[in-house]
Amino acid sequence: MKFLVSNLKLLATRFRAVTLINIIGLAVAFAVAAVVAIQSWYDLSYDRGYENSDEIFVAEMKFDAQPERGVWVNLNQQIPAVFKDVIPEIRAYAQSNGENTVTFRREGVSEDSPGYNISSSQVSPGYLDVFTPVIIAGDALTALSTPNNAIISRKSAETIFGTENPIGQTLTSFGSEPVTIGAVYEDFPKNSTAINGLLTYMPPNRPNNWNYWTWFRLDPAECGNVMEKMQNVEVGEGDDTSSASEDGVSFHLHGIARYHLRGGVPAVGSSKGTLGNTLYLLIMGALVIAISFINFVNLFMSMAPARVRKINTFRILGSGKAALRMSLALESAITLVVAMALGVGLMSWFSSSVFTEFFSADISPTANVGVIVLLALALVVAAFVVALYPASYATSFDVAVALKGSMVLAPRGVMLRNALITLQFAVAIFFICFSVFIRVQYDYMQRYSVGYEKENIVIVPLLPDSLSRASCAIPTWSTFHGRPTPAGSERAGAGISRVKRFRWHCGRPTSIRSISSVWRYWPETTFLPKSGAATR
Repeated sequence: MKFLVSNLKLLATRFRAVTLINIIGLAVAFAVAAVVAIQSWYDLSYDRGYENSDEIFVAEMKFDAQPERGVWVNLNQQIPAVFKDVIPEIRAYAQSNGENTVTFRREGVSEDSPGYNISSSQVSPGYLDVFTPVIIAGDALTALSTPNNAIISRKSAETIFGTENPIGQTLTSFGSEPVTIGAVYEDFPKNSTAINGLLTYMPPNRPNNWNYWTWFRLDPAECGNVMEKMQNVEVGEGDDTSSASEDGVSFHLHGIARYHLRGGVPAVGSSKGTLGNTLYLLIMGALVIAISFINFVNLFMSMAPARVRKINTFRILGSGKAALRMSLALESAITLVVAMALGVGLMSWFSSSVFTEFFSADISPTANVGVIVLLALALVVAAFVVALYPASYATSFDVAVALKGSMVLAPRGVMLRNALITLQFAVAIFFICFSVFIRVQYDYMQRYSVGYEKENIVIVPLLPDSLSRASCAIPTWSTFHGRPTPAGSERAGAGISRVKRFRWHCGRPTSIRSISSVWRYWPETTFLPKSGAATR
């Protein structure tokens, strides 16, 4: 213990610069590795939090006779109902018309007052049988089978109603019928297709409305058999019926637990990932950790000649080699713990920055305690093991030679150290090249011609009910790049020029995502051509 304390003091005083470099490098590496681990776990565990996730399958329809039409991930309401009736292996099916963020208010509250932005979707009653949400209170089946009724997630209910009982309460939204809460369900994990918010009754719709995501629940062993039967089921009305094979289409089922990483069209309520991107991310994280550990070993080895005399002094005083090596390894582990504490601070800063838009997972430390603790334990064990080699080297010299200070690194040690340095530089150069390639690809995408004037288009996400607010008007912008603005430009969002973000005067925030730093008029006008006035 005295040797360990003495070494820690030595690192903090005599080797202050080297120790600081070591800690900063390990801190950055830990922060990067933690973010990579969080995002990778988010993707790899996506849609695996259901009680029966292996029994849930996403339905797709492929146009075999017309490949140019691609693959449809939406069906109408009639097809899955027929499948359920004629294919006994299908235990249940669920449909959703997609996830929308809607501003809800409690009944009796003025539309001018702030509301609650809640994810909402119309779902079929089978949603309860497929995703099996935990019902906390109320009658969920009756709610999803009755017009103008809904079920709400626990956190959304707490946000809107606080400690009040939400059952029987009514919510209103602009342009929609009021809905009455019939049940409360426990929130699904965030990395889920299932929606946390307000699930409302799905009214019947005509057969030519193909706007519904569809999931089937069945035994995984029967998936191939069910798909084969789907191709031959007659679907239609009266005499106008046909099978998928006759219409030149085919139906396909994909396990929901693997669907997120397939790429392609994202599922309702989800962001799409790819297995390749996740693997690349894991490789990058592993390389960053490898560089930091190599740097750690090299710095340890560089300090060894200056520390050997003190180490062997403790040997003369009776300390054994094993105890000294253990103390040196513990010293490395303690250094890593300090670095990880700094790394958690870096993560906290990073999670509140604009860079979080590049991650679908919540990368804040408070939301990922389990992942961070597991990663920290693994790295502490790894640091302890890695430190055994330089600790063994520092205690391997003969006492007399060490006290004279005439020790020389052995040829094998020189080769190992040179190999580690070479590997460290190779990985660093790889990262530099990779960053350059990303930049080149980014510039290519920015400058690629898509067949229209990108400088005349801007994407403006708006709150659903904010469009009708007179209070959201902003001052008139008199000119745009030296040209007068047309009538109606005083409307909200009309005269925005080269603006990334602004705030409604009524206090509602939104963001401007410019395709190429342009602007857009309100409904009175269309896009402004480069060479002239706006066209009506």
